[in-house]
Amino acid sequence: MIYHLCIYIALAFGTSLTPVEEPAKAVDLSGFWTGVITQDEGGYRSEYHFELRLWQEGDVIRGESRVAFDNSHATMTLEGKVMGKRVVYIKDTSIIESRIDADFHWCIKSLQLVYKKRGSTRRLEGRWQGNTAFATCIPGNIKVYRKDDQV
Repeated sequence: MIYHLCIYIALAFGTSLTPVEEPAKAVDLSGFWTGVITQDEGGYRSEYHFELRLWQEGDVIRGESRVAFDNSHATMTLEGKVMGKRVVYIKDTSIIESRIDADFHWCIKSLQLVYKKRGSTRRLEGRWQGNTAFATCIPGNIKVYRKDDQV
């Protein structure tokens, strides 16, 4: 009788007796990531060293990116957003430090990355595109690994 009374009260007040699942928490991408960024055919170089230092609060990403080759490098501030549990959008916002030994202009990049995990190895990979102050950059790919996952 009490069971039937509870069901009646639940139905009368529009309450569901079905358990509600909490949404799965997005992964925390905070940390140091290192790997490579490439340019498609026709780019200045085919491959550069690339690093991300990320701080995540909720679905908001802030941090710095660093790209380097030979004796040249640049560090840029970035901001971004985690969409769902695996997709990450990041955009460089400004160059804060730069060294260039060649006739070269750094690309301010937009990155579309996917978080992947195999065993204990975590990586972000995807595509990028961007612009210099003078031209559109030849886009390419990015693949970075969580630094504390590397042996």
